[in-house]
Amino acid sequence: MKYFENITNILYILNIFNIFILQFVSTFYTGYYNHDNDTNLLRCSYMLSGLVHMHYTQFELQQSVNNNDFFDIVNIVTSYKSSVLRQITSLYYQNNSLVGALWVLHFYFKVMLLYYSNEQTNYSFKWNNANEILKTHNYVINILKWDVLALNCPNGSEYDLSNFKFDHYITLNSQERKLFRENNIHHMIVLIENNINLNKFPFNFKKFELHWLPLKVNSNILSGLMNEYNIQVKWNNEEQFFRNCLENYNNVAFLEKWSYNNLQSYKLYYTNIFHLLNVIMLRLTWKHFLYLNHQKLSNIVKFTQRWLEIMQDYSTFLYIENVSAIEPIMKSIEDAVDHFTNKTNQCAPSVLSMIGSNSTSNIKTKLKSLCNEINFTVSDEYELNGLESSLLVRSSASSNKSKQHNPTKSKIIKLHSLDNTYDFLNHVKKMFKGVDFRVVYSIISYIVKL
Repeated sequence: MKYFENITNILYILNIFNIFILQFVSTFYTGYYNHDNDTNLLRCSYMLSGLVHMHYTQFELQQSVNNNDFFDIVNIVTSYKSSVLRQITSLYYQNNSLVGALWVLHFYFKVMLLYYSNEQTNYSFKWNNANEILKTHNYVINILKWDVLALNCPNGSEYDLSNFKFDHYITLNSQERKLFRENNIHHMIVLIENNINLNKFPFNFKKFELHWLPLKVNSNILSGLMNEYNIQVKWNNEEQFFRNCLENYNNVAFLEKWSYNNLQSYKLYYTNIFHLLNVIMLRLTWKHFLYLNHQKLSNIVKFTQRWLEIMQDYSTFLYIENVSAIEPIMKSIEDAVDHFTNKTNQCAPSVLSMIGSNSTSNIKTKLKSLCNEINFTVSDEYELNGLESSLLVRSSASSNKSKQHNPTKSKIIKLHSLDNTYDFLNHVKKMFKGVDFRVVYSIISYIVKL
């Protein structure tokens, strides 16, 4: 009996020990005294620490405006860059909507570095107006302050602004001021590293380096996307579309414009790209269902399911929230597939009719709306002519394709619809290699709120 009592006691002690270990592991530090494991408090400490750095470097910028000593000031202002990158990573992996103003702080440091990096020759802007840069610096400070207010950050963080004597800072010599700045950065790095050691934060900081500036898409590459896949859209104003993309792209890196447009250029750039890709994808979908009208019943289910897989691949890569225009189309196709698989073949004609009427009607409505946004024209007709330029070389009968094109043959729909669209998807994936569109969505979602 005593043996069982000892075992019971041991198990009880082990259970208490396990509970203690679990509680320890689930805890992370927030920078607030005696208030751990609170994500909002951690965000507050991040924002406040960023504000401390920006206030310190605001004075340094003011001094450099008078001295025209911009090279050194870039290194001083951006010395917080590793801290903010780690902050973004730790918040993003908890919930990608938590990053907030830290995106703007990260963008700011990256653009500052760009002005004096070897990459400068790739961009068509210069640091012409020091006062405008200082205005942007103050704009970023205000953005951080807005987030602190929105979070209703309480007192008690070791990064509270009241703990930092800015009036005293400006009386110090340059070496003493440097120690103040480094102390703030050191404390933040220690906070983050301690949480990493608790296995609460991931290590993958580099992932977010790619997303501060939209991935520049060459106009020739865009033109290839628009014309290789036989989608039969009138690309009137094509050159203007390219110019708008380039202008929005460059405006993201024009610090002088930030206080005027709240980084809307980032959102506009990607929104136009998504609109263009959706137009192509929906037009290809329209074409696919026109082919289905010529197929025998045994192929309809198979080719419908294959198309749904393609659309899911497309929406997964670009992240469905970025390409939400295709979501109702996907839903109608899913409903059709469910109907196919749950009913007998006698029902197939009515299902095909449902696809042809409901889906095609939805596609036409979405296409017109998207084309209006980017100033292109789409007709209500589509000719199944087999003139996909991306496939002409692969066809053994390329010179007579339009004469021999027979939509009733299954190999025709495979080649001119499925394979053609696989080529399109691979084209898009190659263009945006390395881009995580969930991150892009997180950035755009924040910019929309500014």
